[in-house]
Amino acid sequence: MLEVEGNVVVIKPKKPYLDWIISQPDPPEELRLEELQNDCTAFLIPEFADYDSARKYVLSHYAKIFELELEAWYADENLWPSGRSQRMFEEWFNVEVHSVVYGLFGENGSNMEDMQ
Repeated sequence: MLEVEGNVVVIKPKKPYLDWIISQPDPPEELRLEELQNDCTAFLIPEFADYDSARKYVLSHYAKIFELELEAWYADENLWPSGRSQRMFEEWFNVEVHSVVYGLFGENGSNMEDMQ
């Protein structure tokens, strides 16, 4: 197992994001918030000594992250909400910071199973 330098940030959708998705033309049927929260976007960011510094770093990139999350469902920017702000981002997503990251692969990128 390889310890990876850095922190992992998970962007976890909240209800306003779900509401936006289902308000679009031809939304997926019966999409639930739990489904969105089971497979979230994760980012590897530089290592920070404390949670607040890592969160501040992520929020300094909120606009790009917001765009990536919107584009994941609808590439047409005309469908995206206007007036996107950091406040809106925080209303639509939880930001989880995790400080310990391990890679379940060998140093050369092979699977752990291949190494046994």
